Formats: sequence, C-alpha cells, structure tokens
Amino acid sequence: MDKNTQQRPGPARKRASTPRSKTGCTTCKIRRLKCGEERPSCQRCVRSGWQCDGYDHVAPTSPSPEGTIASLLPRNSSISPTPNSLVIEPSVLHPLNEQEQQYFRNCGEEVTGQLQGEDMLFWRGVALQESLGSFSVHHGLIAIGALKQSTVMRTGRYQMDAVPGTHREFALQHYHTAIQSLRESMTNMRDEKEVRSTVVACMILAIFDDFIGHRAFALQHMRCARDILLNSNSLLSASNALGGSDDAKLANMFLRLDVQAMCAIGVSEYQTMIPLQTLPQIFALPTRISSFEEAQNLSTVVAWEGWRFFYHNATYQLLPRHQIPQNILDLRDNLVKQLYDLCLLLADLKECEPGTIRHPLACIKALSLHPVLALVRLASTFGAPETACDALLDQFTYLVSLSKEIIQFEALENPELMEQSSSWTPFPQQNELHPSLPMPYPDLTRIPVAETYSAELRTVSPLLLVATKCRNATLRREAIALLLSSHRREWMCDSLLSGQIGQWMMSLEEEGMDATGYIPEHARAWGEAVELEIQGRKAKVRCRQNFKSRVTGKTEWRWREKHICW
Repeated sequence: MDKNTQQRPGPARKRASTPRSKTGCTTCKIRRLKCGEERPSCQRCVRSGWQCDGYDHVAPTSPSPEGTIASLLPRNSSISPTPNSLVIEPSVLHPLNEQEQQYFRNCGEEVTGQLQGEDMLFWRGVALQESLGSFSVHHGLIAIGALKQSTVMRTGRYQMDAVPGTHREFALQHYHTAIQSLRESMTNMRDEKEVRSTVVACMILAIFDDFIGHRAFALQHMRCARDILLNSNSLLSASNALGGSDDAKLANMFLRLDVQAMCAIGVSEYQTMIPLQTLPQIFALPTRISSFEEAQNLSTVVAWEGWRFFYHNATYQLLPRHQIPQNILDLRDNLVKQLYDLCLLLADLKECEPGTIRHPLACIKALSLHPVLALVRLASTFGAPETACDALLDQFTYLVSLSKEIIQFEALENPELMEQSSSWTPFPQQNELHPSLPMPYPDLTRIPVAETYSAELRTVSPLLLVATKCRNATLRREAIALLLSSHRREWMCDSLLSGQIGQWMMSLEEEGMDATGYIPEHARAWGEAVELEIQGRKAKVRCRQNFKSRVTGKTEWRWREKHICW
C-alpha cells in the first residue's frame, strides 16, 4: 500500500480517570474504585473477593459473609490493605473473575482445613498477603485451587483424575503463567520484599508440582528457594528466630518442607542446607500428660527439635563415627533419649471416647508418629552401625501397625478400590533367592489404578523407613507389601517408588544373609539417595552397601545403583 493511501491514525484516546471514592469503604478508596457503600460490607468487595475494611466514619465492620475469600483473611493490620499498614499500588492488584475466585477459595479451604499452627499461619498470612502483589504467587494459588477441583476429596487426601479435564487444564494455564512471572521476578529482586515474594512463589509452585506428580520440578523449586534464602540476610536470620514475624513463618515453613523432602530422597554429598544457629532444646518432660491438647503440643515441639537437629547436621550423617564431633554425638544421644521418654508418656494415654470410629491420625496413638520417626532417624545415623536398628523393633512395629490402620480406614471410603484390591495377593508363592521365605513382591500389573495425594506425611515415609532399616523379615515384607498395595503420594514421597526401593535394598542384603536368616553388619545397605528424572516416572537410586575387605578384614562400603520405573 502506498504511503499516500494509508489512513492516518486517529488521536490517541486517553484513559478515563477513576476518581478516588470519598465516602466509600477504605478498600475501595485504596483501589480507586466507586464503592456501593452497602453496610456492613460493600458488594464490590464481596463480589471481587476483597476484604471490605469498612468506612471512615463508623467502627470496623463485622467479618464478611461465609464462603468469600475475605473470610479466609485474618482481621489484623498485617493482612488488611489499610492505609496505615499495607498500601498496594493499583497497577499490581489482581481482581479475580468468578471462576478464579472459586479456585482461589478452594485453595484457601484446602490449606486451612489440613494445616495447623505455624503452617496455617503461613498460608493465611504470608501466602495470601503476597498474592496481593505477586503475579506468580497469585496464579500459583489459583492453579492449586483448580487442580484440587479436579480431584475427589477423601479425608485430607485427593483421588487424582486419570483423565485430564477442564479444571486441570485451567490449573496448568495458571501454573505456566506463574512460572513466567517467577522467571521475571528472579532477575529483578531489588529488596528483601521482592526476595520474600520470590521465595513464597517457589514454595507454592513446588507444592503444585508435587500435587500434580512432577516431583523433579518440585525439587527444583525447593532448591531455588533454598539458594535465595542462603543469600538473604533477613530471611536467613529469621530461620533461627522463634518469634511470629512473617519472615520467621516463611523460613520455618520452608524448613518443614525441606526436612520432609530430605527424608524422601535422601542426603547427597553436594546438598546444601539452611544453617541453623540455635542448638536443640532439651525439655524437662512432665511426669504425666493430662489432656490431648497438651500431648499434641508436646509431641510437636519435641519432635521438631529432633528434626531440626537432623536437618542441620545432615552432612555428618554419612561420616564414620570418629569423624563426627563429640558434642554432636552427645546432643544426638540426648535427643534420642528425650524422644524415647516422650513416646513412653504418650503410650500411657487413653482415648477420650473409646469405641468411637475416627480416622487413625485423629487418635491418641498417632501422636507418637513424628517422635518415633525422628527417634529412628537419629538413632540409626550419625555414625551408628546398621545393627543399631535391631534394637528398634518396637518402633518399626508401631509404624507398620499405624500405617496399616490408616490404609485400611481410608480404603473404606472407596468400595471400588477395595473391589480392585480384593483379587490382589501380596505374597506370591516363592522367593527366588531363599525358597524357604515367602516372596514379598506383588504383581505390579494388578495394583489398583486409583492414585491419591496428600500434602501431609501419613504412611509412605514411615513404611519406607521400615523397608530400608528394619531387618526383621516378616515386618519388612509387610511394609513393602503395604507400599505396593496402592498408589499413594504424599509430600515428595511415592509409595510405588518407595516399595521398589525397599525391594531392591532387601535383595542386596539377602545376598549376604547367613543360614539363620540374619543379615550381618558387613552385608547391610544404607544411605540411599534418589535422583528423579525430569520426564516420566523414572529415578536413579544409589545406596552404600557394606562388605568385608579380603585385604584388611575390616568392614568397608561400596556404591550400589539401580534405575527404577513405576
């Protein structure tokens, strides 16, 4: 087209200026929107999912109606966008359409329904607050809510859809948008506020990836968050704080996720940890526990001290005893004793309402789960011989018993799954290595196809610990059979992968089994670590296995490796 024949562009249109509301609610004034001035909460705030902070000439209004996003936000100055606390520029606000509002609400209901204590404070405070000004956090939370909508809820866990639907597609769209925004923010972290938003986004995307089954990507997000924390002075110091600041909530939430991930994939020589400056506290335990709430709080606090010590000193876990500082060994011994004494106290408690049918995790028996897990981890590492696990038979029995109760209870919710499982035989006829022992390997082609996910630790991590550390043949085989009986995913843990890891390590050790069925120290495997592939369900598993040197006659170790698909 000739230049002379081209139409000249018209004058640029100016965007209409929206006057600041003078008599409307505080939230609409900050957002520069016209307020309907309804009482007690204006309809614009209610429809768009914002918390209506009331009017200048009246007292603060009552909480917004049940079921809105505003009902998820605590009414305090650190969350509400009031002029004196948090003023967000209009250019970075994220108004939600009706569909996004539904998914955002689903995400809030999911986390507030499952988490307690500081974890819930992180979601209700830090995460939701950061979603007001961070595109990646905003879209990440919507993605989690949409993904949750594609599943069937079953007592704190989700049955995943075998066929992707519209909810899942919507979740992936917002996930990819969050990823793009995260990449941009990582190149432009100018202050601690932007650093914090980026760390929150990494954690939320890690949770989404773990939820949908992409654990390798979830680990990448966790690694990215860890690197940012290591380079942030304020957040790094907050990880050692005991206060309730937002930075402390964020750092402690990351530590809890990172500890569970480390238990699931193992410790490698090149793994970095968040340094913890505070020493673990050795509490004076009471002689008697009077209530369920007291037992729950005590169990949480004491177990967390054990996990913090386990995480902070992870680099010592792979060293021989003579290379570990004596003060570390003394602290480990004191924590093990404290955890053992706590378990004895909890064992004396009686159910408040005996005979009542409830989820096993809601019973008093489950209060010992985390203390027992921490006890076994600490007692079997830091230079301890593998034969030290032989003294933990009571703890292994407890873990298998509780896990079995949980699996059986949750199976009752899905009769179709039980019908699929009824024809499955966990113990085939013969063990090729030792014909006198039953074969623990189930037929993987007959495993129920239903896949479930839970963000909390339930059965997979405890059963994996038994499958790799317990050398009692019957108990170990039962743990492996439970892992392979159904496809359960929990934070960074997969039951099918864990079951195959247990099978492999048991087969390695049984090569050195003596005539009585006992596995001596020089034949035991330990220090397993998992390297997940990005594409597909594939992993490379490595472990150390002891052997007796023919030259020196001493027990040494060598690497063993296996590639696993599930």
